[in-house]
Amino acid sequence: PKLVPWHQAATPVPTLSYSAVLPDLRRSAATRRAEVEACRAHRLANGETEVVLPPGEGPPDGNLKGTVDGEEPLRPARPAVPRCQSAPQRRGVSYLTAHDTDKGAYQFSFSLQRPLPDMKTVHDGLCHGTGADEKVLREFVASKNLQEFEHLRLGDNRLLSAEALSGTAAHLPHLKEVCLRGTRTNNEVLANLVSSCPSLTSLDISDCDELTDLIPILQLSELQILKACSCNKAVTTNFVSALKVARKLEELNLSYCHGVTDKALQSLAGGCRALKKLSLAGCPAVTDVGLVAIASANPGIEELSVTVNSENLTDEGVATALRGLRRLKVFDCSGCTGLSQKTLTTIGRYCEWVEELFVGKLRDLKDEHLFQVVRGCPRLRLLDLTGCSSLSEQALVEAIPLARKLQRICLSMIPSLSEHALDYLRHRAKGVTFERHLSRWCDPNNLKLYLGSEVPAARTKKVKEGKKGKKKKKGGKK
Repeated sequence: PKLVPWHQAATPVPTLSYSAVLPDLRRSAATRRAEVEACRAHRLANGETEVVLPPGEGPPDGNLKGTVDGEEPLRPARPAVPRCQSAPQRRGVSYLTAHDTDKGAYQFSFSLQRPLPDMKTVHDGLCHGTGADEKVLREFVASKNLQEFEHLRLGDNRLLSAEALSGTAAHLPHLKEVCLRGTRTNNEVLANLVSSCPSLTSLDISDCDELTDLIPILQLSELQILKACSCNKAVTTNFVSALKVARKLEELNLSYCHGVTDKALQSLAGGCRALKKLSLAGCPAVTDVGLVAIASANPGIEELSVTVNSENLTDEGVATALRGLRRLKVFDCSGCTGLSQKTLTTIGRYCEWVEELFVGKLRDLKDEHLFQVVRGCPRLRLLDLTGCSSLSEQALVEAIPLARKLQRICLSMIPSLSEHALDYLRHRAKGVTFERHLSRWCDPNNLKLYLGSEVPAARTKKVKEGKKGKKKKKGGKK
């Protein structure tokens, strides 16, 4: 095998396209090292040229892979880059993605624990460490080569300050997708982002506790995806009502926001009619009126989630909303204990395109309802029946094989299903993955299910108490 330095490599080595990837935490370091060496020996045996990088260059942890004209990745051997010692230890990695139509797509890994890529070698597809602090981040995004960046993903990175987030967005005017989930984003950062990036199509601001005003989002005329999950301070009734101006909105996630009401959804339905994904999980102020209004205005909804709404949604109201969603593919009503016959009957009769169905903890789900769903949804791939305690073993054994395209089913906490019947189903439907963690719900304080008997009480020594009012006198008769 021929070893050449990377800067002297001939064609087609300069056409290599590299990307920094995270290590597989499920495998040990020795296993990954053995796989890399085996791949390297195989490629060198076939006469391929190996690129040798200088010490200290390349992405962290030796995870450097590239492709030559669509072939499998080639892993060059090089020393690992030491991590920044002054940076705090954290596992989350935020990254930027640049799409360049002329030179392909480049992906850069960034976090306060790992080095940042150096823009001097970005055109060669190599990532070199230069530091790991906010100052380097500002210099990184201020480079002239980043003007065409379209994707910025800094989710779950609470170490970046609001000033750093605001400055990052200011230097990337052509952003189309921004993920600030779980960051220290405030009203000023959001306002600067909207003013600097008017062509945003996707925005994720979930779990941003410092946000209190989302009105600037209404200026984004091209917005298609908005995720504002768990933003109770910012998602108000007025904002949801005003969101009707986003006529291109296709995906909306307002889960666990108490400001979503029926009145707000009725107003939103007046202008927003292109929704394909809607999530209203954990919204206690939403009732049948609001759900029917938004579903009637958006018959093209493909994914709908109303989970954990057991007190405000009724069986008849959800069935009315589903009757017009003929293109529904994913429906999640887990935890809605008030749903039973009408909802399942409607799904089996009108929603034949359903592929994933989550009906966990519907205790009133009967055998005949399961047969209606299985026969009426021939494209069903995933079925979650966790906690449906009213189902019988015979119905499960007969209904599950009828789902020809079923790939995964959850059968936890169904007391009637025995282990023998579960083994029979696994043998009969070999292409289906059966998941079962517990056969029935059990009290965490009661260990009888695991130990086989009552837990004996702890043994303690009884202390004999002396008679009251009498004290032993010193001396006296023996």
